[in-house]
Amino acid sequence: GFPTLEKLVYLFNSNFFHGTQNETLISLASRAEVRTFSHDQVITEAGDTCREVLLLMEGDAKIHYRPAEGIRVECFHPGQTLDELEVLAHSTSENTIIADSEKTAWVLINLISNAIRYSHEDSTINLSIVVDNQHVKFMVKDTGQGIAPQYKDKVFNKYFRVPGTKKEGTGLGLAISKEFIEAQGGQITVESDFGAGSMFTVQLNRG
Repeated sequence: GFPTLEKLVYLFNSNFFHGTQNETLISLASRAEVRTFSHDQVITEAGDTCREVLLLMEGDAKIHYRPAEGIRVECFHPGQTLDELEVLAHSTSENTIIADSEKTAWVLINLISNAIRYSHEDSTINLSIVVDNQHVKFMVKDTGQGIAPQYKDKVFNKYFRVPGTKKEGTGLGLAISKEFIEAQGGQITVESDFGAGSMFTVQLNRG
């Protein structure tokens, strides 16, 4: 397969992972899959919640957005990461947040994707924002199985997956999310009612 060291070099040179701890990058490189796509082959589509990050290593790709006014095409170049950042990139909020917008948006997308992935069919995902004089809190609440008390403090550990989980994943998404948010002076926490669901909260400082 593709050498782990070479994957590590690609991750290290990506702006998205700038400032990420070496241990985290090594963990990512060891778990990352390298795939080759042919011309006009679809890499990913809206609604795909199984992946965590896509990093373009070589070649070029095009992203097709479908806003109300029609299809918009943007080029995607080596070193860039791909995610549904458009979902959270446009906001009319006047609150100023001290944050790396790309990484913070990725964290929120990851939390929403997890909520969808681990919730029962036809469940409701609740998103809320609380603003005070010093902080902005983003909360993602699901109505899934929840996390057993003995595992709640471990969900942010690298490679940890709740025993019995059948969904795909690397066990790195929440660990990376925690690292991204804490690097910005923020906090990410979880509250869970086993059997009834979980709520993840991201707290960031206001400017």
